Amino acid sequence: MSKLDKTVEFFVDTLGWKLVGEKPAYPAKFVSDGKMFITLWQVTNVNEVVNFDRKNNVGLHHLALSVASKENLDELFERFKTVDDLY
Repeated sequence: MSKLDKTVEFFVDTLGWKLVGEKPAYPAKFVSDGKMFITLWQVTNVNEVVNFDRKNNVGLHHLALSVASKENLDELFERFKTVDDLY
């Protein structure tokens, strides 16, 4: 399973988002929670990845999510504890 597939699995199985499209040739997959839409993609060559530099590159380096209640947060935390490392 590719890292892209594992990342999609996290968004879908752990967070409850939906896979709403994909572009296999890129490769990219699109996920949404009904309010937010995120494009996830796989780099062409993992041996030539350029590390992100938040002071010099534009790009997403974190994502904040909100929950409706402390109970929802606790439930999400329990799900996070069951997730295998992506990398």
